[in-house]
Amino acid sequence: MAINFLGNITLLKNQLLQAAIENQPDDASAGSSPVEGQIYFNTANDILKIYAGGTWKEVGGGVTSLTTAVGGDSTGTPLTTLSNATGPVTITSLAYDGGTKIGHVPAGGSAVKFLRGDGTWVVPTNTTYSASKGVVENSNVFSAAIIATNQSVAANAVTTAASRTYSVQTVTDDDGNLVVNVPWEANTNLVTSVGASTADNRLGIAVTPTTGDVKVGINITGQTALGAAPAATDALLIYDASETKNKKIAVSDLLSGLLTNVTAGTGLVETGNAATPTISVDYSAASTNIIQEATTVTAITDPTYTPYVLISDSNQGTPHGAVSKIRVENIRLDQLGNPDNAIDMDAQKIVDMADPANPQDAATKKYVDDNIAGGLIYQGGYDADTNAPNLDTATSIAVSKGWTYTVTVEGDFFTEKVRVGDVLISEVDQIAGASALANWTTVQNNVDLASATVVGIGNVKPGGAIDVSYADGSATVSVEDSTASNKGAVIVAAGTGISVAYAGGTATVTNSITNGTYSKVGTIPIGDTTGTVTHAFGINTMVQTINANGDTVYCDITRTSTTSIATINTAQTGVITILVQKIG
Repeated sequence: MAINFLGNITLLKNQLLQAAIENQPDDASAGSSPVEGQIYFNTANDILKIYAGGTWKEVGGGVTSLTTAVGGDSTGTPLTTLSNATGPVTITSLAYDGGTKIGHVPAGGSAVKFLRGDGTWVVPTNTTYSASKGVVENSNVFSAAIIATNQSVAANAVTTAASRTYSVQTVTDDDGNLVVNVPWEANTNLVTSVGASTADNRLGIAVTPTTGDVKVGINITGQTALGAAPAATDALLIYDASETKNKKIAVSDLLSGLLTNVTAGTGLVETGNAATPTISVDYSAASTNIIQEATTVTAITDPTYTPYVLISDSNQGTPHGAVSKIRVENIRLDQLGNPDNAIDMDAQKIVDMADPANPQDAATKKYVDDNIAGGLIYQGGYDADTNAPNLDTATSIAVSKGWTYTVTVEGDFFTEKVRVGDVLISEVDQIAGASALANWTTVQNNVDLASATVVGIGNVKPGGAIDVSYADGSATVSVEDSTASNKGAVIVAAGTGISVAYAGGTATVTNSITNGTYSKVGTIPIGDTTGTVTHAFGINTMVQTINANGDTVYCDITRTSTTSIATINTAQTGVITILVQKIG
């Protein structure tokens, strides 16, 4: 059950360690009537939420929805923007409005309209064109007027003037084809050599040789080494086979989908640095090492097969052997270390043992039976009332010489009366059905040891608070008086607030002080946020508060020598009971 706090909790600047925020799948599950500043962790979306401004919001803000809309005309910016926006954000696109302004194409276009420079869709006005000199028109198709005669106008001479012109002539021999008469002469301003650029953004071009049959290529190995990891914004040249052209690509895009980080998992440890990390098994003395991180099991899933363990041979022939696996059942006990404590076989047998050779060797049952034949071999109890096991009838069991039984229930053994504690010893080997009283020795135990219900041999020994003395075969027992260090007889005496009454050897102890002397009760009524209990206990008191359901709740407590005041932040729908008890 959760602890109910009805007041604020002050940690006096101490840390709240390993705390978890309330987990709920949605806002409704976080409780009805939330208050400003209340928080919970939304497990459906994995976000921390806070109740603020009358609604649940994601902690840290951020855009929660994005809407596009068409706005008015552009004033130079194509989109409206909102800085540091949280919650729903609307981005409005503005239409092109003419001149140097930018924006989307405005509405109103059609197949017979064009967008004018002022941002207006217009239908072009009708214009009539006619053929002029050197041009002929036929059904709105214009073509050059070619006359199949040689032209006598000579071509202009070569000149350096910007307004250089050339004449167009026809050659009748070539069926009126147009020819351009362009005079030329050797130009001295030709490319005579090619060199590689030294500009920083054009390095990497190799030219060999620089004159004549020039070969231009890319020089990568001749450039200065980068010297560090490339930045995400650095670019590389790449050939786009889908478009058959060279393009650039950022390092961040090139690395997309590649391994960029290595993190040690459960039972592993990471060393080295980000460039050359090393992942290895954690064998350290820590709660996160490979053994401590493994799942604990209490039984083998399939007892038919024992589990594997890892081993590595280490001996003179193989000082550092390879790691291999072996089933636990295949490891011999003599290959394990000697035990330092007793071995518990958990009620299981040790089988297939060899006969012992040394004094401390273990022996099998057969070895013992074979070597102590004729000695007393205890077989257990005998119920003389029901003859169990069957020892004294014509169908008696086979017994061996030395087998011994202890009578556990009195009765007749053949013609003798035997009692609890008597011992029966077989004097000879007896086959089944051949048991006879003459073959048994009965050790009578006619005088029993004394017990709470049996009169017999006994001895009175001193004990805690009991003294025993003997004289002429009689024991005198006396009770010692009790002391701080010795148990003994005591007389209960009355004291402050305690009364004692005796009757029939029994002392009855009663608290003679009324409850009001050491405790007081008050309430925080329904609808109130404070409750006061007046007393005369002094400031050294213990205060408990309990709600109407009987649950312990925690309130802010203010103590004086005569009052204890309980305060809560919010009035409750049930009465809060205040119990004040005097300490000391």
